[in-house]
Amino acid sequence: MKLLTMKIRIATVELAQALYRVLGITEKRTTTPIFSHVLLKAQSPDRLSVYATDSEIGMAGEYQADVQLPGAVAIPARQLYD
Repeated sequence: MKLLTMKIRIATVELAQALYRVLGITEKRTTTPIFSHVLLKAQSPDRLSVYATDSEIGMAGEYQADVQLPGAVAIPARQLYD
């Protein structure tokens, strides 16, 4: 089995700002666990895209980052923010 990885460098302040903006969407109690996650996509050489939704409201943003290996991951927003 091959494990796919994503490798980025981003300022802590930049990532914290991105996550803070989506926490209001992802923190609602939900029966669908994926809605508590944030999607991080690194496809551009200098941008990290951040997405969150609760199926009614969605939010997306782009943040300055050094993308060394492109990829994407969905991770619990609160856990990553903390």
